[in-house]
Amino acid sequence: MGSFSGGSTGLTINSTEPISPNAGEIWSDDSTGSVYVRNSSNTAWVQVSPIDTNIIDTYSTTIGDYTTPTSASGSVTTPFQATQSASQASTVIQNGASDISRAGLKADTGSALLGIAVTKLTFYFGRVGTLDGTVYCRIRDSSDTIRETSTTTLTASTITTTQDTAHEFTFAGTTKLQAGDRILVEYDGTATSSNGIHFRRYNSNNYDGTTTVFSYLTNPSTYTETSGDAKFILDGNDDSAPNVFDDDTGTNQSDTSTNPFIYIDAGSSLNLTAIAIHLNAATDETEIKIQSSSDASTWTDKRTITVSNLTDSAWNYIRFNVVNARYLRVYGNSGSSVTLAINEIKYLTKTALELSANHTHLEISASDTTLGLNGS
Repeated sequence: MGSFSGGSTGLTINSTEPISPNAGEIWSDDSTGSVYVRNSSNTAWVQVSPIDTNIIDTYSTTIGDYTTPTSASGSVTTPFQATQSASQASTVIQNGASDISRAGLKADTGSALLGIAVTKLTFYFGRVGTLDGTVYCRIRDSSDTIRETSTTTLTASTITTTQDTAHEFTFAGTTKLQAGDRILVEYDGTATSSNGIHFRRYNSNNYDGTTTVFSYLTNPSTYTETSGDAKFILDGNDDSAPNVFDDDTGTNQSDTSTNPFIYIDAGSSLNLTAIAIHLNAATDETEIKIQSSSDASTWTDKRTITVSNLTDSAWNYIRFNVVNARYLRVYGNSGSSVTLAINEIKYLTKTALELSANHTHLEISASDTTLGLNGS
């Protein structure tokens, strides 16, 4: 039995429930992977991990208890174009490395490209020597894992030696750029100092300072980031919803469409227990669903709310059974073309130990619209 902080007498790991526990003791059932805490009256074990889906947290209507999300996205997609052209150069254009097998851009924290779903990307480059094989354009994450590959490629032998030649790659537009992503032109042959790709780039950061930089890979596997940007034109869609997490109830995010939605990102998977919505009066959606997700792709209904039960221009606190998730979505459920407008969204979260100390057991229906916002 190992020691455990927080007032517990210890952590018992066993497939058999302890016979004579003390209040506050923690027991881990190694046959199921579940963790339990003995309640304060020493009468029952309370499951804290995996989270019991019948747990509901105490109902808070104090906005100070709620957290502002790290980002938000919505059903509106706005055309986006970023251009690093020759006319923007404050200094001369210079060559990149001569033996690169991959080269392009890296979007660091703060880059103006973050959150953009790329649909088309034009880079300017030529070749040196003789090339064969294929040239791709790929989005790779900070671990060098491929996130998306362009739907178009180039036959390497057809690339000219003119470095200012525009080469266009198209994408499905399903991948939003994240901090640390690289957008790279990749040659699948063997690049050497006499056979490779030469890029047009600047010798200073002209696009957005030092947060979008030139990145290249030399043989065999070393990335280098350097000051200066690759010459590029990037087209994409921006569905970010910054107004719902700017802590300003005077701004709103609005969309008029069939089943409009806005979802927030808590930054990591947390025990989410409630959502606070500051509704804008422009909303004429009649019903919303509160949904959770771990990946912003597959959504689970947590509550269904008749919009007339919400108050315009005020905070509305909606409680649901605790769920361990990263994303919460407000989804317009009427099925017709309507407006969903929200000023701000915040979320309430608790640790497993906080839930074990102060909770009740009640199944809050995900579909019953007759329930109050507190779930009762």
